[in-house]
Amino acid sequence: MIVPSMNLEEIRKEINKDFPILSRKVHYVEKDLRKKLTKHQRSEGFTKFFDYNSKYKNHWICKIQYAKKEEYSAMMLLYHTGKSHAAILVASEFEMLYHTSHFFMRYNERRNLGLVTFKDIIHVYLQESDVYNFQRLTKKDEGVTTFFGSIPSGVVMGTYNEALNLYKMNTYLPNGMLSHNQNDRLTRLNEGIGKYIESSGQLT
Repeated sequence: MIVPSMNLEEIRKEINKDFPILSRKVHYVEKDLRKKLTKHQRSEGFTKFFDYNSKYKNHWICKIQYAKKEEYSAMMLLYHTGKSHAAILVASEFEMLYHTSHFFMRYNERRNLGLVTFKDIIHVYLQESDVYNFQRLTKKDEGVTTFFGSIPSGVVMGTYNEALNLYKMNTYLPNGMLSHNQNDRLTRLNEGIGKYIESSGQLT
């Protein structure tokens, strides 16, 4: 079970324990859901969310999405750091995307979603964020660089830890807040990253 005193390396080990069982659970739900979907649901697209409390007492939100006869799944771990909520999206067995509470607060605010619960914000975020394109920017510490990544509605910004292969999402900007000029865009991104590194802490 993840507890606030754990560091990121210990959290990764905990996730690695959960992941094989969690993957099998998602596979079973996918298989069962596939049998129940109507032709209309298949053609229009369908998304199912479910919560899973693992053998090691960790809380996961899982998404299964059908779109144009393709299946997508996502698994996000929720836990409390002792000060606020955090959520880790397992992109693969080796790559993890760590989202701070500040990130979700800005996502909710800047998308004008008006959602109240942390879980509802995560549902909307997972619904639209299937593909990430990351670009590393500047080195901050040994093995730690800033980055920005694009998703359909905007960009995510934060720091990347090479040793843990972990992206820490510190904040979010919608496309409307960014210039189309590449130089202006990068300037705005770097300013945003610098600001929120101060408030979120380095990823170590």
